[in-house]
Amino acid sequence: MVVSSVPGSSGAPGSDALWPLTGRVEEVRAAEAAIRAGGLVISGAAGIGKTRLASSLFHQAGSRWQPAWFAATESSRSIALGVFGAVASEAALGVDTLDRTQRLVSALSVAPVGRRALICIDDAHLLDDVSAFVVHQLVTRQLASVVLTVRSHTACPASVTALWKERILDRIELQPLSADETRHLLVTALGGHIESTTFRRLWDITRGNTLFLRQLTDDERAAGRLHRVGSVWVWEGQPAVSPGLGELIAQRMGRLDSALRDVVDALALAEPIEAGVLSQLTSASAIEEAENQRIVEVDTESGRCLVRLAHPLFGEARRAAAGEMRLRTLRGRLADALARAGDTDPRTAVQRAMLELDSDRRPEPVLLTVAARAAMHLLDLATAERLAHEASIAGGDPVTQLTYALVLVLLGRGADSEAVLERLASAEPATVRVHAATVRAANLVWMLGDPARAETVLRANEPDAALNGLHAAHQAIAACVHVVQGRPRRGAEFAATALADPGLPPFHAVMASAAHVQGLGAIGDISGMESAAARGQALARQSPETSHLRFWFGALQARAYRLAGRLDRDQETVQHLREQAEHAPPGIASAQITLLLGHSALACGRLGDAVRWLEDTRAAIDIYPESSGLRAAVMLWLAEAHAASGHHDAAAAALANLKVAMPAQYTFMRTAASMSAAWTLAAEGAVTEAVAAVHEAAAGAQSRGEHANEVLCWQTATQFGDPSGADRLATLTGIVQGPRADVAAEHAAALARRDASAVEQAAIRYRNMGDMVAAADATAQAGTLYAASGRNGHAQLAITEAHRLASACATADTPALRSAFQPVTLTNREREIIHLVAEGMTSRKIAERLHLSARTVEGHLYRAAQKTGVTNREELVAFLLGRTGA
Repeated sequence: MVVSSVPGSSGAPGSDALWPLTGRVEEVRAAEAAIRAGGLVISGAAGIGKTRLASSLFHQAGSRWQPAWFAATESSRSIALGVFGAVASEAALGVDTLDRTQRLVSALSVAPVGRRALICIDDAHLLDDVSAFVVHQLVTRQLASVVLTVRSHTACPASVTALWKERILDRIELQPLSADETRHLLVTALGGHIESTTFRRLWDITRGNTLFLRQLTDDERAAGRLHRVGSVWVWEGQPAVSPGLGELIAQRMGRLDSALRDVVDALALAEPIEAGVLSQLTSASAIEEAENQRIVEVDTESGRCLVRLAHPLFGEARRAAAGEMRLRTLRGRLADALARAGDTDPRTAVQRAMLELDSDRRPEPVLLTVAARAAMHLLDLATAERLAHEASIAGGDPVTQLTYALVLVLLGRGADSEAVLERLASAEPATVRVHAATVRAANLVWMLGDPARAETVLRANEPDAALNGLHAAHQAIAACVHVVQGRPRRGAEFAATALADPGLPPFHAVMASAAHVQGLGAIGDISGMESAAARGQALARQSPETSHLRFWFGALQARAYRLAGRLDRDQETVQHLREQAEHAPPGIASAQITLLLGHSALACGRLGDAVRWLEDTRAAIDIYPESSGLRAAVMLWLAEAHAASGHHDAAAAALANLKVAMPAQYTFMRTAASMSAAWTLAAEGAVTEAVAAVHEAAAGAQSRGEHANEVLCWQTATQFGDPSGADRLATLTGIVQGPRADVAAEHAAALARRDASAVEQAAIRYRNMGDMVAAADATAQAGTLYAASGRNGHAQLAITEAHRLASACATADTPALRSAFQPVTLTNREREIIHLVAEGMTSRKIAERLHLSARTVEGHLYRAAQKTGVTNREELVAFLLGRTGA
């Protein structure tokens, strides 16, 4: 209850009953100005946030106002002055209505000296005529400032309508919150990041209506379907329309007669529907009336007259309320109407098949198969899976079974797909059998992480492939085996051979293109990789069974661009795919896009963004039963992002998860895994071990011909302060295309000869390339070198710039930065030992780990203490870590 000077007025809803006011900055500013000028009318649809805005204005009115809150209702409208309750009763001392209203006007306008009455009336469209007259008097006689909320497109008393029609008061028409505003509201209200698919589902179903959003979120949290995975909120399962939510939706729709109910129920089952088709089940007049009542919307922009519900929750509410027999019958009638229309749009095929599945009739297997392929092309894998599964049950022929297996592969359900494909090992005709064998091998490679078994399957089917003209398809999957097992050049060669066959099936063409991109990217042939990627993406978009693969394919491109240092092209690729994914229903595509966004942010050094996107992906793959590579990739990049931020414990946890997630046979991931481990060691302060890990990773990459990986290894070693790869980098500049090899070679050579100016120039080139962590490290190293040579002015400028770059990375914390930001000249070994002391290790344990004697460790600590002026280990740790912010 809010205290008011007007006895009998009620309190506005308190902050405990409302979510934060979000996304209304301009409206609040305009409203505050309008109140000072006499008041305003806040208009909008039910649940849009009118009461929330008015309540915020009421609670934050300030000392110059004397506020009072009233709420009109259907019941108060039946009583003259009913909204004013006890205030009106106290004013009813005379029997004359005019006298009574004048007394009420006086009572409402009373305020202490120096204050002005502020009268807030919620749902003013429900005022009775006498109450509306009182409000009109308060405004026109300037006795009080008035804030009214009214529902749009709803009849209001004439005295209220006149206030804005005659421009006595300003009127603000509230619009639904935008997607970004809704996300901000959810993050604020829930106190954590919202997983991308979860947010998109909540947005799609509530469309910026804050009342619906609040009720649905509360309901789903209470049911346990909306819950945290780590620090991220995820929503699993389907929404249930609670009594509370159902009541809100019913209020929004209003009373539905039988004709309107038919319109809403049909659209609840399949929207949008062409008006001519819908009128076969209802009538044109019923559709017109539904539009007049703003229950439906009609869209003619596409050249067709499409009808859809005005809000997605209308359909949810009617599906929950209508009887199952009615819905089954209606689905059948609607499917028949769609069939008679003869619409060839693939969306219509999917609509019709899904309707028949849940109707009172049995769908034809051919329709289910056609619709499953259409759903695949539309990127709706969940629907495709159900249709393909039902088709496989209804028809059961090998081709139908193969379609079902392909959908399962695309969904990442490797084990389920293997079970279906294994049954096709003896299928006829032979072409289907070979096709199934190659899809099975691809599933074993990419979903089940077992390329050795894939090789066995391919070998067993090689004679059949040759006899039936499918040798190229066989080669395409063999190319995948080669690149995954760490033979990138051979994989690229096999892929090129397969792609030369014009008869290569679409799925196999995309698999060959993926191997081609991965192989060429690893060896450093970026121009060839880009040509292969362009061809592969074009192929992926053309066929139902490959349409969804474009997002997975994009991850291979992105990695190649990062290795080459073409971070601009990486970001262009990710943005292009992100735009395409916006048209896909929520699902595994969203997780693949957030992985790409996280990887791109990491490549550019936006570490905070990288962690956020990768944690988003991590939460998503706990919902979707995706196999092998995606989960491992998330942990790879998450470990590096945490480590580059100096968060050792988080990096170590991600690294531990990587060891579980990464298939043992995924040789192509070993370099990246070793580099994540090296970064994690560096975050711990064990720089010597980190450098040794990088050397080992570089040697492995060189032995496998992964020259682009090798460049990144030697660049990282240089960032850690070890320029010993300078000569090898100089050689690699003639092998690996893209700017990274040249910049890394320049950086290593400059650091090796301790040329501060040249190191600083390398930092500028890193920055221009977009690798901000490397730019920060090289700048910090330049500052350290300047200081060592007594050029203190240059040193200060470089270290200041390193601080700026590190902060822009939000926030980088690396060995080079720690060294530069620590003003006392400690050696790298001294810093390393102090960091290990901070981890709680004894001198003996440190000696064992670093392959030193305990006496040597003690000597390093003694010299460090002398330099810093401290007297014990605890003070030494506090000095070093306190000054670096670790």
